[in-house]
Amino acid sequence: MPNTVLSPTTNSLPLAATQVPADLSLQVTPSNNYVVVAAGQPAATPFTLTNHSDFDLLVTPSLRSFSLAPDQTQGQIQLSPTLPFDSSTFSLTATTTPTTSSTALAQPDRPLILDTPFLLPASAAVDLELTITPPLGQTEQEYYLTTLFTAQPATTQTAPTSGSHLSATIGSNLILLVSDSQASR
Repeated sequence: MPNTVLSPTTNSLPLAATQVPADLSLQVTPSNNYVVVAAGQPAATPFTLTNHSDFDLLVTPSLRSFSLAPDQTQGQIQLSPTLPFDSSTFSLTATTTPTTSSTALAQPDRPLILDTPFLLPASAAVDLELTITPPLGQTEQEYYLTTLFTAQPATTQTAPTSGSHLSATIGSNLILLVSDSQASR
């Protein structure tokens, strides 16, 4: 059931009533992953994205590098818009359709485009796979990445003057070791 948000005027009477979703709830599993890959070889890491909300979400997947924040005592990270390799070395694929009767998300093995939203129906889950192919000659080291999923209600009923916006971002950290060994840990 949506909440009603009232915008008071100077006499405390409602100026406009706006219906907003009650609870935006999104879950990604696993929350962390460690993958070992050889340069020039593809490595895939799976995710399950679950919309626990009672309304459809527009979800925008993105990939960012991260580093530890200067104050490392809090376990916080700093995101960077730059990636260690060209973005063409990354691909995200929906490997299942959502677990719902809705047909809003398309077919399995559908490539998704990073930084482009897709529809995730209410109470649905979808399995995703991020494939990374580090270029040949890539420096052998660990790279710290975060797959982010930013969600917002697929339809909004906001008053033109409200200026309100509901969104949430959740992420899954990925430590990618580019090495001669290809065993995933």
